Formats: sequence, structure tokens, C-alpha cells
Amino acid sequence: MPYNLFNKESDQKLSAWVYWGGLLLSFLGGYINVSMLYIFAIPVSHMSGAVSKIGIDLGNENYHDLGLIALILICFFTGAIISGILVTSNKLRPSYHYSVILTIETICLLIAALSISFNQSLAIAFSAMACGVQNSMASSYKGLIIRTTHVTGIVTDLGFMVGSFIRSKRIKLWKVLLLSIIIFGYGSGGLVSAFCQKLLGNVSAYISFGISFLITISYFITDYRRRSFKISRNDE
Repeated sequence: MPYNLFNKESDQKLSAWVYWGGLLLSFLGGYINVSMLYIFAIPVSHMSGAVSKIGIDLGNENYHDLGLIALILICFFTGAIISGILVTSNKLRPSYHYSVILTIETICLLIAALSISFNQSLAIAFSAMACGVQNSMASSYKGLIIRTTHVTGIVTDLGFMVGSFIRSKRIKLWKVLLLSIIIFGYGSGGLVSAFCQKLLGNVSAYISFGISFLITISYFITDYRRRSFKISRNDE
């Protein structure tokens, strides 16, 4: 296929923090979901299954599970609301608001880890809220929809791009790369979570807190350096 199938925009350099952010956050999303699946056999990072399960529980009059699934949906939604309040733009760009959101997610994951041994509902609720907060951090980057706690939309977009390429339509390579990184991160997070569950049991839930904590600290440092550099440039 001719080279001109690749859009010129695909040759531009994407900021490294976008690639790393997508990788780390999707890794965390995959880790959290597999962790909850192992411990409670319930997914918390995507709501399609939760909504379907509500329909099944209503049909079977299984009101105990219905309450738990509804709790996941409500808490995920609440997390998304929190991000909506804090994030001033639906476009991904460096902002101190992300530091606050990441801090909230880290606190949610800490509460979830502490609650696993004595309160199943609380652990599930705060895990779902953490995913809701994370998934709504940024809606788009240069026209590309970004989600880091599930990969249904990511796989759909990537498949569409490949299909477009096959029928000789120009594509943007940076989009393909970023989406591929997110899929890889999510799958890798789930794989690592599964190994940690086998080795550590429920204690492995603290690892998701640790990962979130490290991401938060890293972003704090990066954002501080960015702001300091911007101030120094303005003073010159």
C-alpha cells in the first residue's frame, strides 16, 4: 500500500506523558478489575456488564445481587461526576486538576483495600468509584476518545482504523500506537493482578493502591516542574 495512506499528522511527536499516562492508567484499570473479579467475581471497571446483570437479576428476582450491581453502577457514576466537577475541559491537557483527581482515586483504592477483609460492599463500591474517577479524567485528545478502565471502545476504534487502512484510506499512526498501548496496558495489568492474587491473595489489592499512589506522586512532580519551567520562561 502506498505511503501516502498515512496521514501527515501521524508523523507528529505525541507528548511522552500522554503515552506513559495511557499505559500506566490502563494498567491500573486492568489490575483493579481483575483483582475484584478474583476476590468477588464482579467486574467494576466497565458498566456494560453491570447494566446487563441488573436485567438478569430483575428477571430472576435475585435482589441481593441486584443491590450489589446497582451499587457498582451508582459508585462508578459518582466517580465520573467527581471528575466532571474538577476537570474544566473534556480535552486532555496538562492541568493541576489531574493531581486532585489522582489523589481522590488513590484514596478510594486505599479504602477499598482496607475494606476487603470486613466489608465486601464497601470494597466494591470504592473500587468502582476509583474506576469512574479515572475513566472520566479526559474525554478526548486531538479528536481521539480516550478511556483507560475498559477497552471495548478502544478495540472498536482500532478495528475501524485498520479497516479504513485496508480500503486505502489515510490513517493517523499516532492514534494506532496510543490505542495499542492502552490495550496492552489493560491486558498487562490484568495479567499481573492474576499472578499477584495467586501469590498474595487479598493483600494484592494494596498493590493497586500502590500503583495509583506512584502515578499520583509522579504527576505531582511532573506538573510542578512544568509550572516552574513556565514561570521561569515568563520571567525571562
